[in-house]
Amino acid sequence: MIIDAHTHLYGRWLNLRGIKPRDFVRIMDETGIDKACVFTLEGFFDARGTNDTLAALAKGFEGRLYPFATVDPNMGDFAVKDLRRAVRKLGMRGLKIHPWLQAFSLTNAYFLTHFRQFH
Repeated sequence: MIIDAHTHLYGRWLNLRGIKPRDFVRIMDETGIDKACVFTLEGFFDARGTNDTLAALAKGFEGRLYPFATVDPNMGDFAVKDLRRAVRKLGMRGLKIHPWLQAFSLTNAYFLTHFRQFH
């Protein structure tokens, strides 16, 4: 089984052109990729909106496309609530964060305490 662990379905940031999910899965089939973890580039700037969009794009391709949520850990309780919503309501399968880009430490006590429940 081949899993592409880092792909993007769309990205207005950096002017990336989006690809339709059915075409994305067709390319996966043509190249022998069984599953793909899919991310958004905009999540660092509008996490809630892009989580919704990414989940909608991946819908119908369960078992092939695994959408990962993005939140800003610096937003404290709001980030925890939004991650909970992304997992429970939207069916997101993982979390993508960038400590250096989002300016937080993985060893931050709040992060360790509140985000641990999702592993």
